[in-house]
Amino acid sequence: MSQFIVRRPRLRAGSVAPLAAIVAAGVLLLPAVSAGRVVKGCTIVAHPTLQNHTSCAGANLSGARLSHTNLSYADLTHANLSHANLSGANLFHANMSEAGLVSANLTRARLSRGDLTNADLAHANLSHAVARGANLSHTNLFHTVLSHADLSNADLTDATFCHTTMPNGHVNNSGC
Repeated sequence: MSQFIVRRPRLRAGSVAPLAAIVAAGVLLLPAVSAGRVVKGCTIVAHPTLQNHTSCAGANLSGARLSHTNLSYADLTHANLSHANLSGANLFHANMSEAGLVSANLTRARLSRGDLTNADLAHANLSHAVARGANLSHTNLFHTVLSHADLSNADLTDATFCHTTMPNGHVNNSGC
């Protein structure tokens, strides 16, 4: 269901011509858009919802400064987020499948219910991140730091662990 901002012009009783002109000009009903900011050509939607969220599939956001940004429900499939600062970012239910997150800073990021299928997280820092119920299947976790991360109910099927620092501090080399 779309949200609209309704602007009601002041009209005299029986005055139809001005109303017809306003409707024809598209002034009466305007779609409500959350004000946001643009980062490297990607519009970051303020106050995202399931219906209205950041959509930057395939975007080059390498090195972007997105710390503490609300990217809930964002579509970042195939995006290049290498060396991006996503510390403290809210990525709840975000789709980052096949995204490049090499050397990204995801410290204390909230990734719960996110989709990171086939994502490249080599050399990324996810210390203290919360990824409850996230899909991390087939991800590259080469030299990834997961110290103190919450991976409760996360799907790690066929993820590559090599020099990966696990939440308990142990290094997992099972995929080297």
